[in-house]
Amino acid sequence: MTFDEANKIVEAFDEDPELEDWMPDSKVYKIIEGLREEYAPTVEMTKNDRDILLHNLQNYPFDVFAESIALSDKEKFGLPASKEFKGLSIEDLMKAWLHPETIKIVDE
Repeated sequence: MTFDEANKIVEAFDEDPELEDWMPDSKVYKIIEGLREEYAPTVEMTKNDRDILLHNLQNYPFDVFAESIALSDKEKFGLPASKEFKGLSIEDLMKAWLHPETIKIVDE
């Protein structure tokens, strides 16, 4: 079960007139959101970054993907930096790799 699915179950209680004022300020809802932030935080990246990550996810193991990013780090050689995966740590990329549903697309 995902955190979104758990929230939908909890939100279904909102349809009960006796519990109308219960959501979304309920303790259960807040606990689920806290768990989401702790164990499945959103990873923000551009659409291009997501597309590259998903392509690699389908075709290569993570270590090959991570190494290709490290090798393309042109700043080390005084060249213009690549635009891909700016501001994302290896931990962020691993989280997105393991749980692509946590990816949030942001403007470039």
